[in-house]
Amino acid sequence: MFGALFAVVAAILTLCWFLLPEGHQPDRGISLRPKPILAEYAAILRHPAFATYAFAGAFSFSGLFTYVAGSPIVFMDNFHLSATAYSSIFALLATGFIGSSQFNALLLKRFASTTLFAAGLAVQIVTTAVFVVGTWAGWYGLEATIMMFFITLSCVGITYPHAASIALLPFARNAGSAAAMLGFIQLGIGALISSGISFGKSSGNLPIIAILAVTSAIGGVVLMLGRRRAQAAIDQAPAQN
Repeated sequence: MFGALFAVVAAILTLCWFLLPEGHQPDRGISLRPKPILAEYAAILRHPAFATYAFAGAFSFSGLFTYVAGSPIVFMDNFHLSATAYSSIFALLATGFIGSSQFNALLLKRFASTTLFAAGLAVQIVTTAVFVVGTWAGWYGLEATIMMFFITLSCVGITYPHAASIALLPFARNAGSAAAMLGFIQLGIGALISSGISFGKSSGNLPIIAILAVTSAIGGVVLMLGRRRAQAAIDQAPAQN
């Protein structure tokens, strides 16, 4: 596994080194001292569009981390599948996340990113709510569980790229700092949630599915509370840049 990762990264590095042109020249006016950097991060976090979509997107995206951390418990411990069967299911479910991410290019021809993010998150909230109720009631066998995971991951594939693009939209000169903060928030929240699953040693599927539902709902609440101010800030973004 680590050998395969090394080969993939080496191939990417080679392609970037020889084929990827420089897209942005260094800005000598940006300080690399800690105080200006921290002040810039603080300003980025105060921006309504960034704060709303970075955190709403992070809680939506944490569904992927929850799935990765919890799926061995669900499929191997609780459904007693072999490692081979689990790997096949993992590959199948990955197509939901990857496929919906690619489908975004077609959706953007008809809908705005804000609309697609809100719709994807709404479907994710409803799906995970139905998932947790059905799991609690004992309605779902293996096939239904796979289907519910597939829909959830497909929603994450929709919301993730739109959250990133909207959060970074207002930034031009400090786009790199905004992207770094966005990555820190998304990966940090996802890592905390997945670590909780690993250390919690939960038995049964319900705790894992409940985490999916709760994090999706938190993302929805963040979007509801900040969407109006975020839209106003987005509308002003062209004038600022």
